[in-house]
Amino acid sequence: MTKTFKVRNYKRVEEVEITSGNGLVILGGKNAQGKSSFLDAVREVVKFVGVRETPEPIRQGEDEAEVEIVDHDRDRRYVRTFKRAKSGKVSSSVAVLALDGARYENASQIIAEDLGAELIDAAQFAMLGARDQRDTLLRQVDLPFDLDELARKKKGVEDERKISNAEVKRLQG
Repeated sequence: MTKTFKVRNYKRVEEVEITSGNGLVILGGKNAQGKSSFLDAVREVVKFVGVRETPEPIRQGEDEAEVEIVDHDRDRRYVRTFKRAKSGKVSSSVAVLALDGARYENASQIIAEDLGAELIDAAQFAMLGARDQRDTLLRQVDLPFDLDELARKKKGVEDERKISNAEVKRLQG
């Protein structure tokens, strides 16, 4: 599971490359040195949801930023590029490439399948009912409890309270 993470001109990060094996990687350093910027950059690729999560991804004074994850086991590169137009507007693109340079079609789908992200189209999401929106968002996280079970317990407590209140009123009666 060897991966290389490369970040260039993303927020506070000028350029950094970290290769991880099967072990733990610990980022350390003083405040305002780019640790969170590096993690945000990696999240932009790993949790790719079709829209940019960071309002100003490009390092101040630069016109382009790039985030790349190289998965040596799959022989693939996942690349997210941000470009600033002369108007100041920032656009981004995503690509999946073989290590020999061949470009894969449907980059977003491959990222979703390989890296476990779920693609969320904002327009389609807005049209979903509340329950479907909730379920879509819950697929993005692992909660340490079951929300449905919690709701059932809450309803049970509320029902018991109603019965108790009715009994108090009857006795005060």
